[in-house]
Amino acid sequence: MKIIRHPFHASIVPQEKSAAPDSLWHCVIRRDGSAEILARHDARKKEDAACVALLELARLQRSHRPERNRQAS
Repeated sequence: MKIIRHPFHASIVPQEKSAAPDSLWHCVIRRDGSAEILARHDARKKEDAACVALLELARLQRSHRPERNRQAS
């Protein structure tokens, strides 16, 4: 599962490829076009990982200011 909130995106994947009901889910957040991991979280359910991703993406978006806004300040 992927959640995109430009300029960031979150990938939500099971720890094991089998996606067994008891496996952990990883949430990895990166900036578009970058391999750098900005945040990483683990959750017991896919839905929990998605909620954490949305919260983290909102936090990152609030703190992100595009270059054109910085020049205007």
